[in-house]
Amino acid sequence: MSPQSAVVLMLRLLGALLLATFNGWLPAEGLHLSSLSVPRIIDVAQKAKLFCSYEMGNRTLNSVKWYKDGLEFFRYSPLTPPTTNWFPVKGVTIAEGSSHCNQFICNVELEKLNIHSSGQYRCEVSGDAPEFKLIDQTANMTVGGRYSPCPQS
Repeated sequence: MSPQSAVVLMLRLLGALLLATFNGWLPAEGLHLSSLSVPRIIDVAQKAKLFCSYEMGNRTLNSVKWYKDGLEFFRYSPLTPPTTNWFPVKGVTIAEGSSHCNQFICNVELEKLNIHSSGQYRCEVSGDAPEFKLIDQTANMTVGGRYSPCPQS
């Protein structure tokens, strides 16, 4: 292949790439969950910091939800007051004032860990109308260490 042919081929590929970008064919244009961080193993005496980061592309954020073993315990919905909601789930206690969510990240901190805090944690991000596209990612957390004895009833 001559150098001139190589340049023409590169320009064609670059043109196709730009066309794909402007037509929304590339994943960068859409909703993408960048990272999920959940402690794999944590001591019962510590606080668990859960981090979820995402890219909305050209979409508007509808909500971010956190689940433990399929049960929702936290919701951030910037378009609907109240923007932050908590739901009771066994083994999950959100540290007061620890949640921080916006268009790019949603982080929560769990305290008062116990044996019931172990499980599968999921971050689910939803775009707004008209598609309401969902993305999610899960990670397991195991709580270990010396547990306080349970009160007898």
